[in-house]
Amino acid sequence: MSKASILIFGEVLFDCFPDESLVLGGAPFNVAWHLRGFGEQPRLISAVGNDVLGKDVLRSMEDWGLDTRFIQTKTDHATGAVTVSFEDGEPRYDIKPSVAWDYIDDRDVAGIDTDNALVYHGSLVARNDDSAATLKQLAHHNKKFIDVNLRPPWWQMEQVKELIQQAYLVKVNFDELQQLQPDSSDQPAVEYSPQADWEAQAVAFKEAHDIANLLITRGKEGATIFTGLGECYPVSVPEIQASVVDTVGAGDAFASVVMLGIVNDWDWPVILGRAQQFAGYMVTQRGATTKNVSIYDDFAHLWSL
Repeated sequence: MSKASILIFGEVLFDCFPDESLVLGGAPFNVAWHLRGFGEQPRLISAVGNDVLGKDVLRSMEDWGLDTRFIQTKTDHATGAVTVSFEDGEPRYDIKPSVAWDYIDDRDVAGIDTDNALVYHGSLVARNDDSAATLKQLAHHNKKFIDVNLRPPWWQMEQVKELIQQAYLVKVNFDELQQLQPDSSDQPAVEYSPQADWEAQAVAFKEAHDIANLLITRGKEGATIFTGLGECYPVSVPEIQASVVDTVGAGDAFASVVMLGIVNDWDWPVILGRAQQFAGYMVTQRGATTKNVSIYDDFAHLWSL
């Protein structure tokens, strides 16, 4: 079988930091950017405004070697932006509504060949009916990697659960796993030890939604994947030598290496270990992406790619 292609659907935007700096981002964009840095050729479907920021997006993609054919330009909606603030070192996001990526239409979806493709998208892109309707055209694909991002007020319980149903891989952090649990008053009482309680929740959640592989990220506690073969692989956070600058996009860096590992047939323990290594490095940098090609080369050399 030939190597899987990568199709990414979702938001492209600028993160606006407290010092008024603008950093190009959006989880799907960040994942596509990292994958290109590692030598992959992802196809990114998104939308930008017919404005200065939109032109900056296209120019940056072209300079990095990313395919811009599937980036739609909207004349009646601005390029997306997010105001980033920090509380106890953790980022908080104020996401502007009704922007270009909310209105991704189906012109670039119907004709795309998804055979032997790994399809990645987050849950945030489904906040608007237009992009949500376009996303449904990819919903039949049986190898979907769905990155759950619960950004209040831009998510609904039933919609998120519909998106993740029967996915190949779902990535969700520990807090989001708790938010997606059913009302405990509607569930029978089950006794779990404190140590295993969250793992029991994860397994029950995976089975309830017929998810092949469930990846739980737990911040400083590392990450754990529950696989379709009933295996459980934890990975710890590597010791970081440099100071943490910010954690914006750390999950996207992690996700990009998970995708890299899937399309290159790495084993799950290898995938998680390398994903943590790369994410651990990215938190020592400002912003979610980097234009420093040598960083990707160094990791590729470390991993013997």
